Amino acid sequence: MVTEPAKPKRFLLTSIGSCGDVFPLVGIAGELVNRGHDVSMVTNHRYADMVKESGAAYLSPGEEGDNIAEILGQFDILHSHRSAPLLLKNMMLDTVRPVYRALEKAAVPGKTVLVSFATVPAARLLSERLSIPHVTVCLAPGVFRSVEDPPRFNAGGELAKMPRWLLRFVFLLVEFFIDFHMRKPLNRFRREIHLKPIRWVLRWLDSSNLLLALYPPWFGAPPSDVPANIELTCFPMFDGKKTQPLGEELRAFLESGEPPLVFTAGTPAGQADWFHRESARACEILGRRGILLTQFTEDVPAELPDGVIHVGFAPFSELLPHVAAFVHHAGIGTVSQALAAGVPQLVVPWGVDQYDNAQRVTRLGVGIEQDVHQYTGETVAEKLRHLVADEQIAAKCVEIAGKFGEGGLGQICERLEAFAGEYLAD
Repeated sequence: MVTEPAKPKRFLLTSIGSCGDVFPLVGIAGELVNRGHDVSMVTNHRYADMVKESGAAYLSPGEEGDNIAEILGQFDILHSHRSAPLLLKNMMLDTVRPVYRALEKAAVPGKTVLVSFATVPAARLLSERLSIPHVTVCLAPGVFRSVEDPPRFNAGGELAKMPRWLLRFVFLLVEFFIDFHMRKPLNRFRREIHLKPIRWVLRWLDSSNLLLALYPPWFGAPPSDVPANIELTCFPMFDGKKTQPLGEELRAFLESGEPPLVFTAGTPAGQADWFHRESARACEILGRRGILLTQFTEDVPAELPDGVIHVGFAPFSELLPHVAAFVHHAGIGTVSQALAAGVPQLVVPWGVDQYDNAQRVTRLGVGIEQDVHQYTGETVAEKLRHLVADEQIAAKCVEIAGKFGEGGLGQICERLEAFAGEYLAD
């Protein structure tokens, strides 16, 4: 039976944040455009060229809603728990009004599907105010408050050791924390747009028409106590290589010697000079070539050992197949690219969903974990020496890489097209 192509629909996407927050939505936008749909996206100006390159219309949230540089500049990965209120205020609350207004100008009720990252409450508000069908994308399994399969929030993984009654209490405390910081500001704006006040902000954010999980069941099968409106798809696998391809100097470096070690603390990770210093030291101890991958040039040592270079950005899909091992923060986009490339991983989580992602990497047998607070050149060198020599890990990397087929963005967009067909008239 031949499936007829979906009739063109209007999609409005939004995500505010780091590359890991925005890249999946840009990839989806581009694939929807390729499939003939009318697509617009509201995001930070730093991604404007990438959005335009995808074929989608770029919509600016204005200066008031574009504070991501300020957020990244203040984030301290060694004390990420202290940065949580900052993230809630600067990324989720301060952007609500400008992002809402930008979305409102582009939305056509009855003809638009809204697709947003989970940390953009403006999208949830607009959906409620104008009755626009809304899909929230969830990037990693660790964001759900499950007592059946508890997420890992820290290095110790204490939640998994707790009885269920205590877990429920902990999750209630999390909800109280979010409400304390977000409920009053959100309700002030809700009054401005003639919506009734809410309580339990997290539950409200989870109440969109569809929670679309952008990861496969083999990475994180949903437990029975997650929201009923969740559906799993696959990793989006978008890394911006069209806009920022692998540079000629980096390509020449990769071809000029043995496969290097690659190190990144993640795109939000400023103030991480210690990470790059100790990473370079690990390369020196091992006598291995290395790449320090960061946009924060000021965090890179002024003098690097022979064979160690600094790169501001590189698309992982082109870089990782050529490396010996990958040391990273366990952000979900980074993890998925490493899994697809079949490269051994040394994961160094420091916050958000990264501890849970790191645990899943080690469970899959494709990597090992390093405590961020004990990140020294000597310790990292010893773990990398074991990692690159472990034949079982190498075999598991090949096995998991074989799970990545041709689905990707196409599979995700097929589900969005089906959703649009359910909620929008032709």
